[in-house]
Amino acid sequence: METPEKRSSRKLAMIALSMAAFISLAAAQESFAISTDYKKVAAVTRDAQLSGGQIVQEKVKIGDREFHVTRAMINSSPEHVWSYLTDYDKAPSVFSNLKKIRLLDQKDNRKKVEFEVVSLGGLVKYDYVLHVVESEPHQMEWSRASGAFKANDGFWSLEPVEGGKYTRVTYAKHIDGGLFVPRMIVDKQLKSTMPNVIANLRSAVASDRKRIAQK
Repeated sequence: METPEKRSSRKLAMIALSMAAFISLAAAQESFAISTDYKKVAAVTRDAQLSGGQIVQEKVKIGDREFHVTRAMINSSPEHVWSYLTDYDKAPSVFSNLKKIRLLDQKDNRKKVEFEVVSLGGLVKYDYVLHVVESEPHQMEWSRASGAFKANDGFWSLEPVEGGKYTRVTYAKHIDGGLFVPRMIVDKQLKSTMPNVIANLRSAVASDRKRIAQK
């Protein structure tokens, strides 16, 4: 027969487990707050337009910040696309604007990553470190840790289409250049580089699929 003391201990344990689950869920939601908010306010883009090979750009206000958002469809699974976003050794050979990338620290799905990127045909170089949170193979979100820019936030979202035959890719960035990089320059650079990043990613995945098919 269960004693009052055991019943009390069991209730306390159940309450503690419930609180832990709630805290874990809240933390997960907070980690991907930008992409979650984007889904609430994003303009609807027809999949037919993306399936036609177009790379679609838009500006979306998320909270009190304006994000440049680039979307496209890639003919492969989210897992395949994800592998190119997280392979730091190969990344500089995939993305034309990325010169160096280095993993500084990692704890579970949270990383600290150092980047060296170029813009304006290599005339301008930016070095920065980002805090990155991942939910493999569908979601990656980041925020500035140090280096160039006053703010550097964004996310990748990989959504399976037709059971994973295709991937709807969303790439979003908010950059505040502070005093040294005016907004007009930031907007121009993002409008130019973000479609190229998507095109680089699509090309790498397509080449890999072709290589595998020829084996």
